[in-house]
Amino acid sequence: MNFLKNSFNLVEEYKGLLKAVKENLTPSVVTGVSGIHKCGMISSLLKDSQKKALVIAADEAEANRFKDDLINMGTSAAVYPLRDFCFRQTAGTSHEYERQRLEALSRYISGSCDCIIACADAALQYTIGPVELKSKMFTLSPGMEIKPDEIITRLVKCGYTREEQIEGNGQCSQRGGIVDFFPPGEQNPARIEFWGDEIDSISYFDIATQRRTDSIEKINISPCIEVIPESNNILAKKIEKLASSIRGKQAAVAKPVLLDEAEKIKNGVYISSIDKYISLIYDRPATLFDYFNEDEDIIFFSESNKLKERIRTSLWQWGEDIKTYLKEGILCKSLDTFSETWEYALIKAEKVPSVFMDVFARGSYEIPTKT
Repeated sequence: MNFLKNSFNLVEEYKGLLKAVKENLTPSVVTGVSGIHKCGMISSLLKDSQKKALVIAADEAEANRFKDDLINMGTSAAVYPLRDFCFRQTAGTSHEYERQRLEALSRYISGSCDCIIACADAALQYTIGPVELKSKMFTLSPGMEIKPDEIITRLVKCGYTREEQIEGNGQCSQRGGIVDFFPPGEQNPARIEFWGDEIDSISYFDIATQRRTDSIEKINISPCIEVIPESNNILAKKIEKLASSIRGKQAAVAKPVLLDEAEKIKNGVYISSIDKYISLIYDRPATLFDYFNEDEDIIFFSESNKLKERIRTSLWQWGEDIKTYLKEGILCKSLDTFSETWEYALIKAEKVPSVFMDVFARGSYEIPTKT
């Protein structure tokens, strides 16, 4: 696809945009570009500037089209989807979208992904921060010296649940010198066999037959949930402190819920509603924007008016939902914020080289162009 990059380099406006990106003379606005042209420009800018990108798409359909087009143009890309936070105790909770988000973040941190694409509301949702995520990622390969128990401990700290036998993603088990686990993003679980405290072999295996299939030279491990307490006791104490501070009508319904969940956490019982404590678990909850910085990245905004409308709608819906959660005592003050606003995205756009890409110019932008 070099002909695309070569073609863009013949256009004077593109040269000016490339210069603005390299020298951080942005935000800039590009108009008159359709979807495929946006992808061509993104791919070319990344190759010419040697940067990576966050692309904020107008909706899910556009995000998936961008991913396919960018991959076909030779740019490795991943979609970071919106997910529903779990605030109630439920018997079974799907973590599919959560694991897709973590896979995208892990690939970006490890260098195997050049571009993450997300809708605005997904990008603004709270998640695990880059420092915390990186500290929990590790690689295993044959010949490494590590005890089976240590691998299980590290997997549990990554949000895996320990089971007698693996049945799905995010689970791990141990039988003597054999450790099985099912990493997010993989089609099959992995099996590690030990010779003493040394990894003898790593391979995939079939869940139904339990037979090994393909051997693995190395495997990268990353968290399988976004909200992971570093210490159950510390989290339980924070929840108890919050419960004791609640006053007014809300106290009667919220305090029993908080104290019950604090007791379960203290006793090592996994609660499916752990998402609601993200602001207590992380000193400063992060967003997708926190993974991108001035020196190495570009942020692209596609159809800014649609983005603003999507955020407005999302915040309105959240405002309606929060009323129910507060009334039921599921949430309380200090546990009622789980995303940032459009203004937050614009502040990030002033710090990281940013390009607003629209088919048509519709009205004025909140931030002026510098080029």
